[in-house]
Amino acid sequence: MKYVVDTSSLMHHLSKIPFAESIVPTLVLRELDKHKNSSDPERAFLAQVAIKAIREHHKEIEFDFNQYPRFVYLSEKEYDIDYHDNRLLESLFHHRKAGRNVGLITSDFGLEVQARAFGFPVLNPSENEKEPYQGTITIPADDHRISYFFKMLSNPVHENVFDCLVGEYILIMKEPDIRRTNSDDEEEVAGAWKWTGTHYKRISMNQVFSSSNFPEVKPKNFRQAAAMDSLKSNPLTILTGKAGTGKTYLATAYILQQIEHFDRPVYLITNNVPMRGSRTFGLKKGKILEKILQSNLGNILKSKIGLKHTESLITNQKIQLVPLEDIRGTSFNGIVYITEAQNYTIDMVKVLLERMEEEGQIIFDGDQRQIDLSYAQGSNNGIQRMLDIYKGSGYMGHVELRGNQRSVLSKLAEKM
Repeated sequence: MKYVVDTSSLMHHLSKIPFAESIVPTLVLRELDKHKNSSDPERAFLAQVAIKAIREHHKEIEFDFNQYPRFVYLSEKEYDIDYHDNRLLESLFHHRKAGRNVGLITSDFGLEVQARAFGFPVLNPSENEKEPYQGTITIPADDHRISYFFKMLSNPVHENVFDCLVGEYILIMKEPDIRRTNSDDEEEVAGAWKWTGTHYKRISMNQVFSSSNFPEVKPKNFRQAAAMDSLKSNPLTILTGKAGTGKTYLATAYILQQIEHFDRPVYLITNNVPMRGSRTFGLKKGKILEKILQSNLGNILKSKIGLKHTESLITNQKIQLVPLEDIRGTSFNGIVYITEAQNYTIDMVKVLLERMEEEGQIIFDGDQRQIDLSYAQGSNNGIQRMLDIYKGSGYMGHVELRGNQRSVLSKLAEKM
């Protein structure tokens, strides 16, 4: 068995390449030559290391000198001839037609799926590398791939073609946007799906959270649509992302809808954590009503439904404040909401989850880049531990929201 090797595998997983079994196309060599002169120093360095390794192993490696200027096996009407990955697929067909047993080495998930669909074995050198669970898998795609994936994922789809965990989301990304340096704000998603354990469910952009005193909320991008889907379908939802991406806004809209239409009680958990650089530590001054009004949730409620209605929700105990230190002995059958959850340790998160009843729902939001306490970092971080434990359970959804939706001033502040 011989394997055609793609560029990214040579650059990012060089130690896992079986050179004696490898076919390196010259189009890959050309791409490495281009990358070694990149203005990105890391990319240039990785390309130079890959080229050096190819020189050292050149006697073991088989080189494919065909440039594939015309497609013989792929349709040029459906496949862009200038697209690098399509030429790699054409090379696989070329070797197969010659009677050879060939496969592909790639860490590109989209290319892997297409190669497998054509019957080629694939080695993914990144498969055994442990990465933190993200809750979403992003797949870059050109126009043809987008069409191919949409057709493949059309209902009903019962095969887990992307090897997702239950509750994990797939985001099909338009190829040019993957390469942008500030992709957090400029990424363009063509479509989103969720693996339910039995099929891929398409995520709709037509979802709405509505209540009489809060503006109707619709998703502004597919990540927000995935977040709304998780809030509606999972007992545990974790929303992460930078300030202004909509974490608290979406959760608040959902909570108000649940209060109004289903009379579900809401418990706002408070944790007395000072922000980095602050001088004081302790409870915010004032009574329970004042403390809720000073929270993130309180600020959004005041700005969207007014102070009077916000006070009514609190005084009528539709929204209740529960200090974390008073949690033991309590149980929850409503919605528990925790903001700034990046500052929660494993023990803090555990005591909350242990208090949830069968009908209860718990929502965490936070920005993992803004951990204010050293003891909530690293292996003791509650959000990360939840992701490790609950991933694939069918009870949790995790979405990292991107793209500042608040204002231009807020967006520019990220550069400070």
